Amino acid sequence: AVLMLGEGAADAGEYLHVAAVAALTEVAVAEARDETEQNLRGSFLEELRTREDLDPLDVVRRAGRLGCDLSEGAVALVADPGPRAPGRLLAAIAAESGNALAQRVGDRVYALLPVSLEDARRVATRLSRQATVGLSSRYTSPADMRRALEEAELVLEVTHAGGGPPSQEIGDGTYRLLFRVLASHPEEVRSFYEDTLAPLVAYDEQYTADLVGTLESYLSNNCNMNATAGAIHAHRHTVSYRLERIRDLTGLDPFTSEDRERLGLGLKAYRIIAPQLPR
Repeated sequence: AVLMLGEGAADAGEYLHVAAVAALTEVAVAEARDETEQNLRGSFLEELRTREDLDPLDVVRRAGRLGCDLSEGAVALVADPGPRAPGRLLAAIAAESGNALAQRVGDRVYALLPVSLEDARRVATRLSRQATVGLSSRYTSPADMRRALEEAELVLEVTHAGGGPPSQEIGDGTYRLLFRVLASHPEEVRSFYEDTLAPLVAYDEQYTADLVGTLESYLSNNCNMNATAGAIHAHRHTVSYRLERIRDLTGLDPFTSEDRERLGLGLKAYRIIAPQLPR
């Protein structure tokens, strides 16, 4: 800022003009630099999302130029701010993890957090007050950043769709394993679902029988028939009939431990791929 006291020299106005132009030029250069960096972050994240042929060493080098060290991997985060401005999410990510690589891509905010999974979960918890958030497992190799971003997108889509696993369960070991497999070999998860829960889902859709809901309640109530009947507001004999129907349709017996494990895993597989199934 320039402050004039008194009348000043005859060419003072010219000096003021030069100073104002210099100040505006500096602001314009800073804004252009920031815009360029945003574009670089966005295009780099888009490449990481879509390309499988990126050299891991090049990934580390390019990320380092943007202030993010991916040499030991990262946790991916994808957030949907909805009607809110994505700039608030980017600012929050920068405040929580200053070395993160984050930028808006389309309608979502994508970020790679080179921190522990525990620290990444804390960031996601804080962001969840402003947006729907999907968080990946921690991938230790820069070659796996595409998978990390895919996994975070899958978690976000399942959370968005509703009817998936409760948010507090998404972080457990089994769901994390399924998400990782779904990101790398989606056909295997889909095949396992087809071999286990698909007949029950089809039967429920045709006859409104709630076999899937009965199975879920039976497993969550430690296979107690009376507790299951109370939870689904049905007679104990109805629960028994439905469990027998589940055995007939799937070839898996919910009364034996080995088959129960397969049915339970199939139920989790169904919960995470449900948004992708035809309606």
